[in-house]
Amino acid sequence: MSHLERRNGASEGLLFDVVLARHRALHDLAKPLVRADYAHALDVWQWTLRLDPGAGLAVQLAALFHDVERLASEADARLEHRAADYQEFKDAHARIGAAWTDEVLAEIGIDEATRRAAVRLVGRHERPPAPGDPDAADLALLNDADALSFFSLNSPGYWEYFGPEPTRRKVAWTLARMRPEARQILAGVRLCPEVARIVRSMESLGA
Repeated sequence: MSHLERRNGASEGLLFDVVLARHRALHDLAKPLVRADYAHALDVWQWTLRLDPGAGLAVQLAALFHDVERLASEADARLEHRAADYQEFKDAHARIGAAWTDEVLAEIGIDEATRRAAVRLVGRHERPPAPGDPDAADLALLNDADALSFFSLNSPGYWEYFGPEPTRRKVAWTLARMRPEARQILAGVRLCPEVARIVRSMESLGA
């Protein structure tokens, strides 16, 4: 499969094969939403390596597992558009996903330092890095990869599933997390017409 062709020194070898197999086993691909989440996870991993070919193991693991919480809460129906506080909803999603990631990576045998780093990234991936954050570079990389995967892979389905207003909110929230260099890459990504119009309107407002 093409999405397995891009690796680097940190993700080559049998241990990462085990990671990929365990990650795949978590997903019931008979469920359309789970299948979409699985494709997104792999795509975020690949965007991580596109943006930084030297990406370390921790951020690659975080890319794969960052949305694992959805397998428990949103396997059959999406809930985020109903959240009264969107950021609070996303923060809870990240915290629960981090705990699950910790369990899975421990079972696989990922070394403690790498596991803890990956768990920190999953637990904080719904916010931009704070100034002075020692994980800032990896967190920004993960956020950019997540955002570019949303726009390039998931945004047409998001529009169809949620409709205009939730999509506008999601686009605004996602753009706000992206670094300028990632937004430059986004300019070259082909978007569905509806999402492209929203992005243009946000950019015209300086979002």
